[in-house]
Amino acid sequence: MTNRIKLEILFSLLVVGLFSCNEGTADKSAQASTETEYTMLNIAGQVFFYAPELDTTTCEAFGQCDCCSGNFLFLNDNNFVTINVCEADNWYCKGKYKIANGNLILTYDSLMVWENYNWENETDTTATKDIPPSITTSKTKTWTLMLTRFECGKNIYFKTEDKHMTFITLDKKQKLSDLIKPLQDRGIWGKLEIK
Repeated sequence: MTNRIKLEILFSLLVVGLFSCNEGTADKSAQASTETEYTMLNIAGQVFFYAPELDTTTCEAFGQCDCCSGNFLFLNDNNFVTINVCEADNWYCKGKYKIANGNLILTYDSLMVWENYNWENETDTTATKDIPPSITTSKTKTWTLMLTRFECGKNIYFKTEDKHMTFITLDKKQKLSDLIKPLQDRGIWGKLEIK
C-alpha cells in the first residue's frame, strides 16, 4: 500500500470517528436537555390536591369519599407536608421530596400528627362545652411514595401506583400560606417539628 492510500484511509477513519463522536455528544445533549427539563419542574411553594378521580376536561382531581383526599404542601425545594382530611379525624405528616425524571419521590418521616374530633361536643345538649380536637403524635416506619408525572392538556398531574390509585393536581383554590396558618394556630405545625 502506498503512503497516499494509507493517508486517505487514516483521514477517512478520522472523519468517521469525529462524526460518531459528535453524534454521541448530540444524543447526550438532547438527553441532558430532557433531564434538565424534568429537573426544572418547580413545585416549591405550591399546593397540590389529591383524590381518587381525575376530571380530564378540567385536569383536576376530585372524589366523593371520606379520608381519601387532602393536600400536599411543597414548602421549599425539598420539604413537604401531607394533609389527609377526614370527616372527623385528620392526619398530618412531613418528609422530603426529590424530582427524578420528572416524577416525584416522597420520603416520609416517621412522625405523624393526629387531630381527633372530640365527640363530647355532639353529646353536650347544653352546648356549654366546646372541647377542641385532641392532637396527638405517633411514630411509624418511614416510607417512600412515587408520584408519576403525566400531562393533561397543558397541565401536569401526578398519579400514585399503589393499590388505591390517587391523582394529584395543582390546587387552584388554596394558597400555601392559607393552609399553613391554621396548622400553626392549632399547634399541629409545632407537633410536626417543622422549623
